[in-house]
Amino acid sequence: NEGINGLFRGAGPRMARAGPSVGIVVSSYEVVKHIMHRKHAEL
Repeated sequence: NEGINGLFRGAGPRMARAGPSVGIVVSSYEVVKHIMHRKHAEL
């Protein structure tokens, strides 16, 4: 009934809520990758 607008209704708040959590996951991955790379270089 609502067409394409109904499909994307509420997408903005969902993406705004997911953004910080994705940032935390990517940052954590990069930190662990850096630590593992440093430990591997010492061997």
